[in-house]
Amino acid sequence: MRHYIYGLIDPRDYRVRYVGRTSQRMEERLAQHVNTAERSKRHSSPVYRWIRELLPLRPRLVCLEICDGDAPPPSVSRRCAEYRHPAQAAEIKWIKRFRRDCLNDLETEQRKRDWQKLVNPAEVTGHE
Repeated sequence: MRHYIYGLIDPRDYRVRYVGRTSQRMEERLAQHVNTAERSKRHSSPVYRWIRELLPLRPRLVCLEICDGDAPPPSVSRRCAEYRHPAQAAEIKWIKRFRRDCLNDLETEQRKRDWQKLVNPAEVTGHE
């Protein structure tokens, strides 16, 4: 299955503010983000607060990477801890690249096993 690693870009300053992963059409995923932000004023995640601040502007979406992943080998179950889609590591790589401006929850990201391989822990700082 094909997965897209995408960035949501602030149209005012062109900074990547969020990195995500989807197997949907990217236009559909952007519409979901915007609809969730518009409909759920109580949704307090930083990315949805940022999207509401932009309105009536919308974030721009850019494809950062396309990951084609096959099913796991027959000897490895999808539930097995050894298997993960290549898009998981790619998403973390891009969050690392944009982490200074990114609204992703870095505490959650740091718990993922690829984070330690890709990020020098001394470089990680929280959101301003």
